Amino acid sequence: MDSTREHKKVDVELVGAERRAYYRELLDQLRAIEQLEADDAFEQSVWRMGSEQKVSMTSRAIEVSISSPPTSMSEDLPSE
Repeated sequence: MDSTREHKKVDVELVGAERRAYYRELLDQLRAIEQLEADDAFEQSVWRMGSEQKVSMTSRAIEVSISSPPTSMSEDLPSE
């Protein structure tokens, strides 16, 4: 498997009662999020990052550092 998305694919089209139940659940979840926002329940001062974002940022930083290495050691040091 080249992608982790393969297991997320759904080939079933929801119709009738199944479709209504799906949208009802989706709307319930959106209402819950709206209520959390109205209650100011989301953290404001703490910024959190998941492991997927960390890996992505680290991979990009490594790619950038490999593609454009510093021309001298002084570029790595902060200027005074």
